[in-house]
Amino acid sequence: MFYYPKINASVGAVQQALLYWDRLVTVAPVGDVVGLLDRRMREVHEAGLYARLAVDRWPSAERHVEMMGLLGELLGRIPVDDLHGGASERFYDSKISQALVGELVARGFAEFDESRLRVSLAVQLCLISVVARDTVAGRAEFGVLHPHTDSRAAFRFAHEVPARGGAWRSGPCWEVNVGALLPVPAHDVGLDRVSGAVRRRAAARGGGRSGRAGSSGAPR
Repeated sequence: MFYYPKINASVGAVQQALLYWDRLVTVAPVGDVVGLLDRRMREVHEAGLYARLAVDRWPSAERHVEMMGLLGELLGRIPVDDLHGGASERFYDSKISQALVGELVARGFAEFDESRLRVSLAVQLCLISVVARDTVAGRAEFGVLHPHTDSRAAFRFAHEVPARGGAWRSGPCWEVNVGALLPVPAHDVGLDRVSGAVRRRAAARGGGRSGRAGSSGAPR
């Protein structure tokens, strides 16, 4: 299951991944991912059930113009007050190219605060959703990734990407999100209540660190 737009999945998403899917995948910058994970996600990682989809300096230089045009189109749909309504969210600038960082700052969509790139929540959701979709399209080693998000805005940004040749055609895994149909415990149920699923999966994978990143992850 591929969760976006955050590195750390919500309680419900973690529960769904443990109960129904083979692995939980989120987008994260290159480097030590453990330090970016919260307690719940670290437990999933230690059980061998988490995979990081690394993003480094997106997009490539040859695709900068195309992707900046795409982002400009999507950002243009966001109300001005939401675009510039306070750079309250941190964005790991190592995920995106310096050229894109420069464009965002020049257009007033981002600013630096003590060497940290900050953007409004609307800009953050737009960036991460587009980066996630584009990155997934080029990472065949993960097999079929089934998307899940609990953010309506992120869902819109990921699905409203306009068709550009063959590169941006939606595949079935992006057109269908079955997450809402799968029952999970109430959000106030602690992860320890479903940790039996983690232990069983870890045992089945020979100690929790030998799972296949390309597993289809079909619900059972």
